[in-house]
Amino acid sequence: MRRPVTPLLSVIVLAVVGLSSPAPAGAAPLETASRVTPSFGHVFVVMGENKSLAQMTSTPSKDPYILQTLKRQGAWFTGYNSVSTGSLSQYVAITSGQYAQCQRQGPCGKFAVPNIFSQLGRGQWNAWMESMPSNCHTGESGSMRTHNFYKDGHNPALWFTDLDSTCPTYAVPAGTTGWDDMSHFNRALAAGNVPKYNFIGPNGCDGGYQTCTNRARVRVGPVAAYDNFLKKEIPLIRASPAYGPDSLIVITFDEGQITRSSKETSTMLLVLGPQVVPGTYGGYYDHYSTLATTQEGLGLPCLAGACTARPLPIFRRAGRLPTTVASPRRAALR
Repeated sequence: MRRPVTPLLSVIVLAVVGLSSPAPAGAAPLETASRVTPSFGHVFVVMGENKSLAQMTSTPSKDPYILQTLKRQGAWFTGYNSVSTGSLSQYVAITSGQYAQCQRQGPCGKFAVPNIFSQLGRGQWNAWMESMPSNCHTGESGSMRTHNFYKDGHNPALWFTDLDSTCPTYAVPAGTTGWDDMSHFNRALAAGNVPKYNFIGPNGCDGGYQTCTNRARVRVGPVAAYDNFLKKEIPLIRASPAYGPDSLIVITFDEGQITRSSKETSTMLLVLGPQVVPGTYGGYYDHYSTLATTQEGLGLPCLAGACTARPLPIFRRAGRLPTTVASPRRAALR
């Protein structure tokens, strides 16, 4: 059952900031059937940069782990979208249910709106940011050349006023500023010492932001780099004592392909977890759908656009498989 809309969802802290929730053109109507989203013990959201679904499927040799391994084990979406365009806008959308128009071109101010971090509260979340030099760091640091480029526009916890006191504690470096270092996060996984909600932001190379040259001086394209990152981290998440039968992994990008001539909203979504029915899912879904599903599973009230979004139909309903799944494949994974 959908939860009631939380009030005070469109309040702006700065006059320069405007939030809106545009209805996407061609979006499918809401389904009237009741949904059952199971409870989640731990959620892991991995967010890459600027890749469309077509980019991820056009050359399978570039992302074999995603297409040949993970896709078979999880829920794969063919109609998933960002809520509009603009990088930071999408980080705001997937964590608050609101689209920040002025953030399309980069940081323009903070927002006095509820978000999933503040809903969960102290000790219940971490934003794990690869190559971030210090907790809740603002600005950019590192470089693509040294594989430690960090951009604050990819760290959603920085941009909500109600996190000003908690961001320095819970938005943390995933490792050192060394080359592609996720050591802090990996140690926390190994110890089972992770909170309910984990937002994982790879650095500029690992997240597919730009093409980088690896230690062997070989240029690695963005799609392959993200694939390599997932190949290292997803097994560690699954092996963690914290990853139980009620865990969920969400893998996506902030938005689609960005070129001089076009900006796509279509992007990739892959969801893994013991409660997920594997298969290929059609229909329109977006970042609000992901937030709605996550909030339901964590027992939180919906926020703004998540209240009218279609939740992801990837779980059993009254003992039956989802009706929108095509060719489901089961995988005996923890």
